[in-house]
Amino acid sequence: KAFLAVAAVLAVVAAASASSNPNCDPSYECQYKYTMPDLSASYTFDFSSLCASTDFMLTDQAEHTYYANVCGTASHNCLP
Repeated sequence: KAFLAVAAVLAVVAAASASSNPNCDPSYECQYKYTMPDLSASYTFDFSSLCASTDFMLTDQAEHTYYANVCGTASHNCLP
C-alpha cells in the first residue's frame, strides 16, 4: 500500500510539473501501452515527464537540425 501511495504522489507531482509548463500540451496522448504479439505481457510507457521547457535538438548527418518537445509544442517552428 505504501508503494501505491508513493506512486500516486509522484504521478500528481509529474502532472503538476507538466501542467505548469506552457510548452506541454495535456491533450497529447503521452502514454503508450505495448502488448507482446503473443499476448504474454503488456508494458505501459508514460512519456509525459519528458515534456520540457526547452526543446530537444537533433542534428542528422546532413547537418539538418530538428527541434522537438515530447508531449508538447516545440519553441522552434519548422520551415515549410
